[in-house]
Amino acid sequence: MKKHFSPAIILVSMFLFSFFVKDDNGTVKSIFLEKRISETPFADHIKEDLKGEHIIMFINYGCWHCWTAINKMDTLQQANLVKDVIVFGSDFGDPNAKSEYAKNVLRPHKMYDYDWTTVPRKFTSQDPTLPQPPLAFYIKDNVIRLIFVKMPTPQEFKAIIKNS
Repeated sequence: MKKHFSPAIILVSMFLFSFFVKDDNGTVKSIFLEKRISETPFADHIKEDLKGEHIIMFINYGCWHCWTAINKMDTLQQANLVKDVIVFGSDFGDPNAKSEYAKNVLRPHKMYDYDWTTVPRKFTSQDPTLPQPPLAFYIKDNVIRLIFVKMPTPQEFKAIIKNS
């Protein structure tokens, strides 16, 4: 008899495993680190050249944790630590999610919508330890340098970048 793992067990396992791959500074290790955007699933959507320092937020539009994370990462842009915060989001099948997002996020962003039924698998098939959204990908000159699961304050961000 074949044994099958339910998606819920896989997601819970990924969540629990994320505690073991998270650094003290709120970042995670991943095979996506030091890869150019063009070498990742982001390349299907983000075609522009990301020169300088940027944050790509990987989110669910209907998730209040994601709204809080975006608002916190916006402080990095306000402090001139990153050029912009780009939102890579999905409604996860909820037609009201994007309007709720717009009501709860303080600043407008460049947004790329992704298909929640296929895109997350493109990431997790390459790196099964990658936690669920919200994730903040710190990009410097088109290369993923860090992935945050705990969103830093501007002061914490400066220290993390300096020591990475």
